[in-house]
Amino acid sequence: MVDKDWFRQAFDSGYVKRYAHRDLDEAEEFIETIITLFGGDIHGRKALDVACGAGRHSRALARRHFRVTGIDLSADLIRLARRQAAGENLAVDFHIQDMRTTWPGENYDLILNAFTSFGYFETDEESQQIVDQAAAKLSSSGFFVLDYFNVSEVERNLVPRSARCVGNITLVEERWILDGRVNKRTLELDARGQVGHSFTESVRLFKADDIRAMIRKSGLTVQREWGTYAGEPFTAGTPRYIAVAQKAASPDG
Repeated sequence: MVDKDWFRQAFDSGYVKRYAHRDLDEAEEFIETIITLFGGDIHGRKALDVACGAGRHSRALARRHFRVTGIDLSADLIRLARRQAAGENLAVDFHIQDMRTTWPGENYDLILNAFTSFGYFETDEESQQIVDQAAAKLSSSGFFVLDYFNVSEVERNLVPRSARCVGNITLVEERWILDGRVNKRTLELDARGQVGHSFTESVRLFKADDIRAMIRKSGLTVQREWGTYAGEPFTAGTPRYIAVAQKAASPDG
């Protein structure tokens, strides 16, 4: 059984090493796609990176002169995010915060929730709360970008067990689907094959229609749907489901 608060332990200081294959180039590509939404008018825009982790997307935005706030529950990752931003002389306002609590600031031109940092929680109502907050905190012309995996691809290509080396440790990853959630147990093995650390992740399998419905319920409208970080259209076979939503235009225009 997976602990309903698994995310409080999973995102420790080792998280960045475990996911080093999700590199900075990937974040740069995604942000380059996102800024096309603004038609070149990006200097001084306000952005909120929800569940920002170690801040790779936050820093990519700051390099492009966005005024960036980042929030994440993990104190370890926020400390790393602050250190890396300072190393680049980037002014990013990072906060240790559960995304279910009230976000700082308002009238954001961009609210980003990237790398499947959604669907963590036990109830669908908690996930809806995230979308509702995005709608409340977005400026009248701002964009909410929700980056999620494509459930069809996850179900079709699930690998029950795999192993990979990261430095001098071996990560054994076991995956299974149960009760509408995809789960992954990670075992960290040392050079002698002994388990030094283990943790489990669990994410709700929201289909594209589920996310569209949540966005619609919040009062936002889906304007674009991408299937890759390069902005290719979403299809049943693309790796991602990325929804780009805005507030609906008022009746008087």
